[in-house]
Amino acid sequence: MARRIGAFKAGGAQLIIWERDSDITFQFGKHYQDKQTQEWKESKTIYARELQAIGEMFLRAADWARKKVKTEPLPQNVERVKTTLETITKKMEDKNG
Repeated sequence: MARRIGAFKAGGAQLIIWERDSDITFQFGKHYQDKQTQEWKESKTIYARELQAIGEMFLRAADWARKKVKTEPLPQNVERVKTTLETITKKMEDKNG
């Protein structure tokens, strides 16, 4: 049986951490509240303005998992992903600023 042991959050997105037997798993979800019905709904859309925060959430979760589960090191391209997220954010700020 699975047991929830924590979560990483970024805005309306979250990675829920589950412990199943001797394994750790993550479940991604993004939710919003419908303005008309006030109901909570699940979204499959990630807006460009959310991308950096969600990307950083995944990087924090990967770092936590590496320490907790003794996984193999993250691929070297993770640094490139982080740099790309920073570049996208800067371009969006320049465009909107």
